[in-house]
Amino acid sequence: MRTRTLVTSFAVCVVVAGCSKPGTLTVTTKGTGPALEGMALVVEVDSGKIANAIAATDGNFTKKDTPGGKHTVQLTGVPETCTVEGGLNRTVTVASDKPVTVAYVLSCQ
Repeated sequence: MRTRTLVTSFAVCVVVAGCSKPGTLTVTTKGTGPALEGMALVVEVDSGKIANAIAATDGNFTKKDTPGGKHTVQLTGVPETCTVEGGLNRTVTVASDKPVTVAYVLSCQ
């Protein structure tokens, strides 16, 4: 029974999803304003399947072995007095041959 399940899962993966190899996803933050001093924000990938704290003013988070394919990256914990260029949610495609960087620029009062 286990062998049949694995074979079925593999066939669905290849035919439907394409199963790309893992790649590297980097998220950076650059922020200005007193509201961000010493603050850590949270980066979530695919609704928290991958999550990590990141410095609000000059942060960097890299996740190697990110599954290949489309992912939603979200920055959470941003104060209401801040604006984020390009918004809090981004959609990216991770591929094994091209590292992907999502850059957030924050401006706070």
